[in-house]
Amino acid sequence: MKKLEILKVSFILRSDKKNSGSSPVIMQLYLSGRRAYIGTGHKVNFDEWDSNFGRVKGSSKKVSTINLHLDTMKMDVLQIFHTMKANQEDITVDEIRNRLMGKDEASKKHAITISELCELHNQQYEGLVGIGIGKITFNRYKLYKGRILDFLVYKYQVSDIQIDQIKYSLLWNMRYT
Repeated sequence: MKKLEILKVSFILRSDKKNSGSSPVIMQLYLSGRRAYIGTGHKVNFDEWDSNFGRVKGSSKKVSTINLHLDTMKMDVLQIFHTMKANQEDITVDEIRNRLMGKDEASKKHAITISELCELHNQQYEGLVGIGIGKITFNRYKLYKGRILDFLVYKYQVSDIQIDQIKYSLLWNMRYT
C-alpha cells in the first residue's frame, strides 16, 4: 500500500539573516520528513510578522501585495505538487523547488499546445470507455478537439496555439461555436 503524501507549505522569517530590523521571508516546504526552503524576495520587520498565520500583519497596500505574492507562491507549489501526483512522478521537496524555480527538465521543454493537450486528454479517457464514460461521450471529446482546431484556423489563422498563450478573449469568442 502506498503511503499518503502530504505537502506542508508555510512561510517563516529567517532570524539569522536579520538586517536593520527586517528579515527575509522564506517559504518552507515539508514532505515525507524532508524540508526545502525557497526565498520569496520580501523582507519584513519581526513586529509586522504574524508567525501563527505566516503572513504580514496589517492592511496597507504594501502588506496586501506581499501577502498576495505569498499566496500565489503557495498556489504555484500546490499546483506543481498535484500535477506531479497526477502524473505519478516521484515527488521530493527538491524537485518541487526546482520546478518552481524553472530549473527542471520539464520546464525547459517546449510549452504544450492545445492540440497536444486534447490528445493527452483523449488518450487518458480512451481507457475509461465502457467503465467510467460512454463511447458517445468519448466520441464527443474527439470531435471537440477538431472543433477547437477548426476555430483557431477560422478566427486566428493558426493551426495550433500553446497553452500559455491562451487568452480569455479566445475562450469568450469560442463560447458559441
